[in-house]
Amino acid sequence: NLLITQEEKYRNIIANMNLGLLEVTPDETIIFANQSFCEMSGYAISELKGEKTTKFLINDSDLDILNEKQKLRKKGTSDNYEIAVKNKQGDVRWWFVSGAPNYNDRNELIGSIGIHLDITNQKKLETELEKAKLVAEDASQAKESFLANMSHEIRTPLNAIIGMIRELGREDLTAKQNSYVSH
Repeated sequence: NLLITQEEKYRNIIANMNLGLLEVTPDETIIFANQSFCEMSGYAISELKGEKTTKFLINDSDLDILNEKQKLRKKGTSDNYEIAVKNKQGDVRWWFVSGAPNYNDRNELIGSIGIHLDITNQKKLETELEKAKLVAEDASQAKESFLANMSHEIRTPLNAIIGMIRELGREDLTAKQNSYVSH
């Protein structure tokens, strides 16, 4: 039948794109995870089925994010978000999640589907770029400060020298001395 064939096609597309697919009930109980999700999370499908998605959370405050997403799914709203999680090994990973409500063939909400992309490396790059930017800004600030101080340090003796030359110009000088002072 066409529906099963199409579903199989989409599952294959997602699997080949290394995107983790997760299906959950309205209370965040996992009912399906594809192989890519298992690889991303470090868990086997047998370890995931029947578990709650809260097992991936690092902070209790992230529970609010999941609850907020559940409210959106109940309204029929899909959205994308980034979340820091921990995998089975306890490593912190960043996932970009595209979540959508999941309906049965009677159009009843039976939970949600999330497509997950591991963006940990991009997040690390962002953090490193931000650090590099701050270092560059500090260096630029230090350079400006140095130049301002040097300019002041040089100006003070120059002013003294210019003043002395002016005073010398008022003296009776030889033609040769006068040529030095007037330049």
